[in-house]
Amino acid sequence: MNDTPRANRLHIGLFGRRNTGKSSMINAITGQETALVSEHPGTTTDPVYKAMELLPIGPVVFIDTAGLDDIGDLGKLRIKKTLEVMDKTDLALMIFSPGNTDFTLEQSWCQELTARKTPIIGVVNKIDEEDVDMGDIEKEFDFPFIKVSAKARTNIGKLKEMIHLNAPMDFELSTLVGDVINPKSLVVLVTPQDIQAPKNRLILPQVQSIRDILDHNSLALVTKDTELRDLLNCL
Repeated sequence: MNDTPRANRLHIGLFGRRNTGKSSMINAITGQETALVSEHPGTTTDPVYKAMELLPIGPVVFIDTAGLDDIGDLGKLRIKKTLEVMDKTDLALMIFSPGNTDFTLEQSWCQELTARKTPIIGVVNKIDEEDVDMGDIEKEFDFPFIKVSAKARTNIGKLKEMIHLNAPMDFELSTLVGDVINPKSLVVLVTPQDIQAPKNRLILPQVQSIRDILDHNSLALVTKDTELRDLLNCL
């Protein structure tokens, strides 16, 4: 499933100030040390993309971004790249740290996401270090919130459930044949095996077509072009 093209995956962007734990959140959700984690603010420079399978959604891409409060000339360039990430984000996780009471910056960036009609989940991280009263922060925003600890893996499972519940309703992987077949249809796929075809395996579009047929509760028969007549005679 990691061979699924990036464009066919739900894109989940992580946004927030420097050192709120965005990179740690990526690692906690994916269960891998994908993103570089440091106590020093500004570790993430260019956006980092991590593809994975997130059940029950399917293939997704998590995008780790630079801090929204990055400084200096390089910081401005990083923030520009973060804005570009927003253009390709299907679902946003806005990461907060306990103790932050000025949400002016977060509100500004949430407006950018809202203008793009991107659903947002608020994530208050680092509750293992300091608990937080959600009342103050929830009244400032009109999207759902959850408290987690990426470091201790607290509530990460619940966060994944929230991602599933808040993913865009109109997001679907593009179908290859599902819109032209009916359930229980018998579909014959002809897969020429020329010199460019990889040995001992099908190419990705062929695999995707078979999966699409199965997902639409239909039947797939696969043959080479040289055996097509024999297959048809067997039907």
